[in-house]
Amino acid sequence: MEQIANYIGMLGVIIVLIAYFLLQSGKLGTRHVSYSVMNFVASLMILYSLLFAWNLPAFIVEAVWAIVSLFGIIKTMLKQRKFRKSG
Repeated sequence: MEQIANYIGMLGVIIVLIAYFLLQSGKLGTRHVSYSVMNFVASLMILYSLLFAWNLPAFIVEAVWAIVSLFGIIKTMLKQRKFRKSG
């Protein structure tokens, strides 16, 4: 089970790196909901792996990363909803 958690965590790291690359290459912006979703899902995956290989500093970073990403998702969705109602 620990090995599976490790693979899930590694996949989360890959997703974070892909999101960051897409951001830096201009293919994705911070206002795209997909950027926040990628970061949120990746953080959850890394957090899951940390349950099997505990590291408090990494847990804190990933927990905050997930919360900030969730905030971005909600903010973007509310803006889109407001835009649709006014349009």
